[in-house]
Amino acid sequence: MRKEPDDGTAIIGFFKVRIDRLTKAEIQFVKAMAELGDGPYAMADIAQTMGCTQNLWDRSGRASSRRG
Repeated sequence: MRKEPDDGTAIIGFFKVRIDRLTKAEIQFVKAMAELGDGPYAMADIAQTMGCTQNLWDRSGRASSRRG
């Protein structure tokens, strides 16, 4: 049985694959959550960190390009 190295590379590889599948808007969303620190997060706080309002978040999950 093959054993994965215990240096964290398997975990980094897992998250890199996940991040590579995100849209640009989703990456902005994740970065905004990272800037806020430990969760949980209110959508209004995430929107504010992204420079928009919660009302500008459309049903598809993409932030509007309009700034509030």
